[in-house]
Amino acid sequence: MEKFLLWLFLSIALLMLTVGVITGIQAQHTLNREIRVNGFVTDLTTRTDAEGNTFFYPIVSFTLPDGNRKRLPTTEGSWPAAYTVDEAVTVVYDPVQPTY
Repeated sequence: MEKFLLWLFLSIALLMLTVGVITGIQAQHTLNREIRVNGFVTDLTTRTDAEGNTFFYPIVSFTLPDGNRKRLPTTEGSWPAAYTVDEAVTVVYDPVQPTY
């Protein structure tokens, strides 16, 4: 029984180590692919949750390397507003899908 438990826990530990290594490699690959550019907050939108709390969501504008300007809402809101209109921000995006 002790040998079985030893092998069971060793197998689980090796599986977890493998999952951790694969996840780390994928995360590093994603970070290496992303591009950082300067942008700025063009507007703040508000949304109210089910409890009546109001959150502020910045809309960010930035220029792609080909000269096209993107204006995208962020998915993270805050209260109080974490950013102000015309505040400079760093935008990190995937060049394959710059709208996500």
